[in-house]
Amino acid sequence: MKSIRSLSPAILSGMLAGLAWQHSSLALLMWIALVPFFYSLFRQTRSRRQTWIYGFCFGMVYYGIYFSALWGLYPMDWLDISTAVSFWTLLSGMILFSSILAFWAGFAALLIGWLQPNLFRQCLGAACVWTLAEFCQSLSPLGFTGAHLGVSLYAYPAMIQGASLLGALWVSALIILVNSFLACALPSSFRKPFRPYPGQRLYLMLAVLFFSGNLLAGGLRLSLPSERSEAPVTAAIIQGGLPSTRKWDGDYLEFCRRHYEALTLEAGSSQPALIIWPETAVPVQWTANSRLDQMLRNLADTTQAQILAGIFYENHNSIILIKPEQSIMQLYHKQRLAPFGEFLPFKKYLKPFLSWLEGGKAQYFTLQAGSAMPLLQTDAGPVGSLICFEAMFFDLARSQVLAGAESLVVSTNDSWFDGTALQSSLLGQSVFRALENGRYVARASSTGISALIDDRGRILCLQPAQSSGILTGSIAPQRQLTFFTKHGYGMIAGSLILFLILSILKKR
Repeated sequence: MKSIRSLSPAILSGMLAGLAWQHSSLALLMWIALVPFFYSLFRQTRSRRQTWIYGFCFGMVYYGIYFSALWGLYPMDWLDISTAVSFWTLLSGMILFSSILAFWAGFAALLIGWLQPNLFRQCLGAACVWTLAEFCQSLSPLGFTGAHLGVSLYAYPAMIQGASLLGALWVSALIILVNSFLACALPSSFRKPFRPYPGQRLYLMLAVLFFSGNLLAGGLRLSLPSERSEAPVTAAIIQGGLPSTRKWDGDYLEFCRRHYEALTLEAGSSQPALIIWPETAVPVQWTANSRLDQMLRNLADTTQAQILAGIFYENHNSIILIKPEQSIMQLYHKQRLAPFGEFLPFKKYLKPFLSWLEGGKAQYFTLQAGSAMPLLQTDAGPVGSLICFEAMFFDLARSQVLAGAESLVVSTNDSWFDGTALQSSLLGQSVFRALENGRYVARASSTGISALIDDRGRILCLQPAQSSGILTGSIAPQRQLTFFTKHGYGMIAGSLILFLILSILKKR
């Protein structure tokens, strides 16, 4: 019972942080969600093993709530598997992904605890260590960055403008700083009358200073006009509103073709320069002179718009660019595939246990990753492409902007997670890719949330989830590079250096 009580602050913080992801209106909870976690971590003596377990416990609760969105896939009957197999598969997946991310939360807690007994050193160290932990979460074939603390604030542009300098990791570090300072400002015991001493007032002032300073700086940046490198270009985003669970049904595929054809012709009435489809909108293999190829070319000729469409191409998840009255087309192949969704990681060891993933209707689970490819040359200038899962990784968007991309397109299929918080989380990733690189982002999603995002991370317009429609707006191509684009790993290097300095000071 005593051990459970010692973990209760971590559990409480995990629940509050997880709750902050459930709706954008709750995201502000993140500024105080980790106060119980740090309060207990700073003041209660634990062994190294207990400290790691404490951090791991927080992570399992927090990431477990986040990954509860996987239950949107249940019962997976479209794969012709039983409900029991679906249940245990999804439960295993939720535990696996939560455990991987929670491992790094435990490691962060261990290093923070090691910096005792100086509270100020621990607060700074917590921000550094959490930055490194969130970066490490992106590594390995099972890497996942969707649950970064800072991304939860995507709907509050004034609070995240610092990402243009140091990326999404900076916003996470700022959240950690504010929470840890607030934890230090609380009394050491709630059983006695509260008489704040000067140190507590200082920590409270630091928390208020960092929070308000970030908010004021962000508001000031948003009040300044953006610099435009080129004239705006009109783009139309198609959101079909069609789920993917019937993608192997021949009659349904024909309905998809007709539905997207009708929406594209309707979008063409506003004379956009670009028409953007979501990921694998019509889930069949594209081949030259196929019905899908002929339809796309006819639509480009009829609307006189350049069409960027998500397709399957030779076992790749791709985006194709088709221009009016031209036989030349361009392709982008997805470089980073979703584990257990598009490929089977550690195939040699896991295939005997998950062989059903690669049989029958599950051809989708054996896709091939593409390599770095030239940018798509459009009327909006060179365009960088990200397909679904790729939008979570800052290095992919950054590398395309460094290669000359003047805007970004995110083509995604989020219909697997209809009705869950993961849809808004994935939208938040696109917001940060726009802000980090100072580029407009056009996000086309199968069932939502589609959006047009400006170079300051503001959502200009969106199409709600689980709806069908056309989103029309302007993309302003940009050429200037943000500090983050030029020095993308600066936050990571700076955090590592500062933590090493704090470690040296501890030894003295």
